[in-house]
Amino acid sequence: MSRRGLPLRRLIAGLTIVLVGLCLAVAAQQTPAKTEEPFEVVKTAEFEGVIIAREKASEFMKAFSGIEEKESWTPDRADVLKLEKRIESFVKKAAAKRSPNLWTKLATYKRQYIGIMRNGRKVIFANFFCEAFSINWKAVPVAVEDGGDCFFNVLYDPASAAFSDFRINGEA
Repeated sequence: MSRRGLPLRRLIAGLTIVLVGLCLAVAAQQTPAKTEEPFEVVKTAEFEGVIIAREKASEFMKAFSGIEEKESWTPDRADVLKLEKRIESFVKKAAAKRSPNLWTKLATYKRQYIGIMRNGRKVIFANFFCEAFSINWKAVPVAVEDGGDCFFNVLYDPASAAFSDFRINGEA
């Protein structure tokens, strides 16, 4: 190899490295950033919640009831929006005696939506809470004993648009 060819080869090698680096930089910019949230977040001007994937539904429900769900499903955004469209009027009636103003505070509550099966029907277990105690509520069940109307949950059947099993936590 001649000494004259060596600088040319070094130049070509250097340009190749620069070109590969530029290609990698462009590819990195085009690759969407990995989301920090493990589940789909549904956020509007009125509420914010997270849809728990079917694969984690049993784990979440065990935190609430101590029972492992045998069948689960993943609600979609349309199911959640349908629930949210009706929750205020439902809570207004269902909580009238125990917590008459609960419906006025709904916008301050975060939500977790979990798809489970009840009597062969798809229902959504909706968990509402006004305090998450510094845990990542978008990834971990917020299951609290006591706490009063800061914590409540309900089942919602998207097919019939019916609510059932409304429960407000007790007071310590």
